[in-house]
Amino acid sequence: MLYDHPLFRQLDNSQFSFLGFSPTAVFSNIHSWRTYFSLCALGAGALWLFFGFDSVWSQLNPFITYFTGPFLSNPQLFFLQPIQTLQTLYHSSLVYYGIGNHFSAPVIYGTTFVYYSLFLEQTLKIRGSLNFFTTTSLSLLNIGIFEWLWNGNYAYWQNQPWTITLQWKQITNLVSFSVFITIGLLVIVYYLLNGYRLNNSPRTKLLGSLSLLMWLTWIFYPLPIDHISVETTTGTWTNTARFPQTYYAVDTDPLDNVAIGSPNHVENDFLHFWNTLTKVITTWFLYSLYCFRRLPNVPT
Repeated sequence: MLYDHPLFRQLDNSQFSFLGFSPTAVFSNIHSWRTYFSLCALGAGALWLFFGFDSVWSQLNPFITYFTGPFLSNPQLFFLQPIQTLQTLYHSSLVYYGIGNHFSAPVIYGTTFVYYSLFLEQTLKIRGSLNFFTTTSLSLLNIGIFEWLWNGNYAYWQNQPWTITLQWKQITNLVSFSVFITIGLLVIVYYLLNGYRLNNSPRTKLLGSLSLLMWLTWIFYPLPIDHISVETTTGTWTNTARFPQTYYAVDTDPLDNVAIGSPNHVENDFLHFWNTLTKVITTWFLYSLYCFRRLPNVPT
């Protein structure tokens, strides 16, 4: 039985503790992880609603700077004008709008982490540390697949090859995405070797077809977009109509052997909606594929 593998049984039944803390409980207490990711998704969702549709984590910077500096030095000043202070901080945060990592990511991945963990527990009776390692590994696989797809398409269609270049600092991202994929594939192989099969149900095929359609529509975007131009050391770069973005990271010095893009935001709520929806559909397609089916001869 998969769940009774000695390694996971030892982790789940371990009595080892250090100064009253059990390191192995971090892996076996999957209920706490589901609570944690539920709170993360709710918190990120609330911030998403507060800061705007294309909002990002960088918009928290003015608030963090204020409440870890001036507020601690003189908290009375804040309570004298709390509304005005918060309004000032909010307007300062708009400088970062649309530039960086979006609040939508933890909402999408946090929600699907909880959903998939519950599927493993309730349908396949996989609990404890094996549930944690499976859900975490396949979540990382999802991230790795999406990010490689995005970086590859962005490099090709927007003429920004630095996103798939093995140079600092982009190499750290590409290696991380590759490690995520490797870990996830190893977990899938582990399940396949233990009598489970990937889910090729009509729902999975429908989500897969829809995901492909979303990507193709994003690449060959049929609606008008705004064009921007950025001066680089090798000439003027202009965005193309293929695989358009609301956030263009442009390498302004392609010859410096450093793969880093400077941020450029172009507001387009419908395009951002399509980008986000593509990530949602792709993520749910992959999770549907991972909803393993147990072969008849595998004990429950």
